[in-house]
Amino acid sequence: MREAYDSIFDRLPLCQRIIRHKKYLPLFLDEQISEYVLQRIIGREKDRQGLVIAESLGVLFDVGVSVFVFLVHGLYAVNKQYKWSQSDEWLEAQKIIFELVYRGLQSR
Repeated sequence: MREAYDSIFDRLPLCQRIIRHKKYLPLFLDEQISEYVLQRIIGREKDRQGLVIAESLGVLFDVGVSVFVFLVHGLYAVNKQYKWSQSDEWLEAQKIIFELVYRGLQSR
């Protein structure tokens, strides 16, 4: 499973790729700073990701952005739960989350 994850790593959203950069870990461990960082990630990526999601779901751009914000915060919460470790359990959780999102997109 790890090889499959590694093979798509470069195509993942910024909020998922950043976990590999240990220099940013203190920013995510600090509760006050982490919300600021999340907002910066959202601000930087929302136009592109919101459009992709909106087009995939056939919804308005603002709804696509809302789904993106939900995903960023949700994935952040999962990363936090696993203490920013890319353990096998974390990888399994990521796989299930991505399957859930993918199936949701396919059902539209």
